[in-house]
Amino acid sequence: MKVMKSHIYSIIATTCLVLLAGCATAPDDEGTGRLSVYETKQLLTAAGFEVKTAQSPEQLTYLNSLAPWTIVPKVQGDTLRYEYADATYCQCLYVGTGAAYQRYLRLLKEEKQTRRKEQAWKWYGVVNR
Repeated sequence: MKVMKSHIYSIIATTCLVLLAGCATAPDDEGTGRLSVYETKQLLTAAGFEVKTAQSPEQLTYLNSLAPWTIVPKVQGDTLRYEYADATYCQCLYVGTGAAYQRYLRLLKEEKQTRRKEQAWKWYGVVNR
């Protein structure tokens, strides 16, 4: 009987550790490590990406042909630009230069660091810093 209780306590302790470890590895956006479409679009705008709304059937067809909600490098002539297509919500295309993309990456890094810090505060039970 004593051995059985010890075994049960070991299982409970192991389960708790596994659950805590799972929480520790997922500090961003409910465990996905990704920003929402809305948050991504905010960062793109802050970084200097230009928003172009589809105005014609041809533009909408082009927009629908792109990978949704993904920043994709595109070469246009001798210029590299970055595109982020949102055919679902705003039917628009975010277009940025290499410099805007670098600003976006910096802002994204800062946002993720802020989220990790906020999550750490939550883990320690601190609501308001």
